[in-house]
Amino acid sequence: MLKSRIIVIMLVLAIVSGCSDNTSNSHSAIIVINGEEYYGQKTVNQHEFKIKEKIGEVKKVIDKEKVPKEDFSSNAIEKGTKIYSVEEKGDIFLIKKNDNKYQIFSKTAYKE
Repeated sequence: MLKSRIIVIMLVLAIVSGCSDNTSNSHSAIIVINGEEYYGQKTVNQHEFKIKEKIGEVKKVIDKEKVPKEDFSSNAIEKGTKIYSVEEKGDIFLIKKNDNKYQIFSKTAYKE
C-alpha cells in the first residue's frame, strides 16, 4: 500500500512538474480524507455537480512541500475551508474556493 502511494505521488509530481513552463518548484495540492490522499484537480462551477453533504473542513495546514498525513489536513488549502461529497461520484470531493467555484480533489486524475 505504501509503495503504491509513493508511486502515485511520484507520478503526480512528475506530471505537474513536466507541464510547468517556469523553473520554479511546483507542488501538488493534497488533502487527507478518511486516511486517503486526494489530489487537487481543476476548478469547476457550482452547477457541474450536485452537493451531497458537507463532510468536514480543513483542520490543519502544513508546509506546501510536505505530504499531509492526518485526516482533514492539507498542504495547500486554508484552514476552515469546507469539504463536500457529491451525488454523481463517490470517489471525488469538492473544496469550496468561493461562492460559485469548487476545486475537485480525487485519488487519481479526474476524467469527465
